[in-house]
Amino acid sequence: MPSNKQISGFLENKPGRLANVLSALARDKVNLNALTVMASHETGVLRFITDDLTKARIVLKNTGVPFSETDVVLLELRN
Repeated sequence: MPSNKQISGFLENKPGRLANVLSALARDKVNLNALTVMASHETGVLRFITDDLTKARIVLKNTGVPFSETDVVLLELRN
């Protein structure tokens, strides 16, 4: 089964934080293959898989977003 790295970015739960990160990724032409967002009262976690891990790391560092990486198994399901 194929695997990949998932990036988890930790954001303040404030208006515009998610949009800023996604806009920065788009400007640097980082494609997202999978995406999920989970939010609580004060924080949010943006988890995604990308085709360019190196560029994604640079974008997150430049935007000041703390992040971690996790190995995940990729599974494609029929619609």
